[in-house]
Amino acid sequence: MPERALSGTGAATTRLVVVQGPLQAIVAAATVRHLEQSGGARHRNVLVIGGLYSTRRNELEEATRNCAGAVDWDLVLTAEADDHLPPLPLEQADVAEVLCARNWQSLNREALDAFPAALRLSYGDGIGVLDTDRSPGVPQFARALLILPQPELAGVLEGQELELVPLDRLREAIAAARAAAAGLAEADHRLARFAAGGVLALLGNLTEAGATTLTSERRQARVLIGRAATPGAPVVLKPHPRASLGQAAAVARDLRAAGHPVRIMVPAAQGTYPIELFSDLVHAVARIQPGLSSSAVSLVHLHGMTTGVDLPVRLARTTLFPDSWNRALGTLAHHRRTLRELNSWDGRSPLPEPPDLAPSRVQIALSLIPRRLLAWHPRPGLGGPPSPPKHQTEFERRAATTPAGGDGVRQAVRPSTHRPAWRAALARFRSPAPSPPGAPSAEELEDLIEAHADLVFRRDRAGTTELRWTPRTGA
Repeated sequence: MPERALSGTGAATTRLVVVQGPLQAIVAAATVRHLEQSGGARHRNVLVIGGLYSTRRNELEEATRNCAGAVDWDLVLTAEADDHLPPLPLEQADVAEVLCARNWQSLNREALDAFPAALRLSYGDGIGVLDTDRSPGVPQFARALLILPQPELAGVLEGQELELVPLDRLREAIAAARAAAAGLAEADHRLARFAAGGVLALLGNLTEAGATTLTSERRQARVLIGRAATPGAPVVLKPHPRASLGQAAAVARDLRAAGHPVRIMVPAAQGTYPIELFSDLVHAVARIQPGLSSSAVSLVHLHGMTTGVDLPVRLARTTLFPDSWNRALGTLAHHRRTLRELNSWDGRSPLPEPPDLAPSRVQIALSLIPRRLLAWHPRPGLGGPPSPPKHQTEFERRAATTPAGGDGVRQAVRPSTHRPAWRAALARFRSPAPSPPGAPSAEELEDLIEAHADLVFRRDRAGTTELRWTPRTGA
């Protein structure tokens, strides 16, 4: 991605753009191209990458840089701390515009507050989800430039000036990102050949978000994919970039046991990039199971594909914590309504606001129960690590505090939601088994299995998996 050094200060001729991941980088680049082609003043473009919140930070940062490749950036900076801006070689008088997805996350808020005289613009989350805090004292956007205007909450569009970014700008940004990401087009073709007539499933990060347990999320994914796939149909799993890869590995093992050929889009095979870039794969499959992802809408708008928005109420209530029921079911209802409205969209009007669901009696009762935050606890004798950053998930805390080749922590696991509500306040402890020295990581193992499935014999026994390696000459 081209970069030019900034030279001098003076007139407000700099546009500061803050992105927090690959898809935001694509949409932000499309928005900047729209602004440049709208005949406004020529600005120097400065990109700030931060707020990635992932243990796979290096892969996400590289993908984010490549996804912003549609713009000739004058300077690209990376925030070392996810919640704070990096040092900027800019004075307040230098910056004419600040572009962010939201106005309430720490990194965005710092950027907006640092340059109060600049024009504040939002490019939205996803491909046009406006998710702003309209509370007094919070910096507000003067204008929202959205590809597909979708309010995240009721009331966010009141008094908000909107400007549509043409879909062609997004397609240009996607083409530039595909060209900048080495090997992505090849991976797209390979996955499309494998998955022809099968299912593409977008996995979530519900466990990391505190909405369920890993066991329940695994069961939910297995059931939803099973409803979408015909017997023996190939399945491609797209892990969430901020989720444990172990979840995808477990779901893949379940599906293989049911007779489905499976491939996982691991980071080593461009799996860190947004699914919107994989046009061949999207068009090759017969069904797309998006889960709760906003890609349920973006894939329809961008590629004209049909997505199966599906989560039965009983499955939601037996695989999610009660305080997440309404949010999950409301999100799905909103996606269904949005897809219906998209069929007759006039190309200008905002799509409908999400439903405002009243809390259930179970949720009201749970809100009265005292609760404590579950965390990873150091084992006696090993010494406790420093307090982790507040934004880290339990999986990330484990990765940061477990010594190499050993087991230094125990996971606090909330009970499944089908148990009595009062037990949700309890925690039971489970010690993960230590990995043998020199064992491949979960990512390396899954990559090897997907690339050379005939080299590995897998056998499930009593809830565990035995791996026997039978390497061949030249393999």
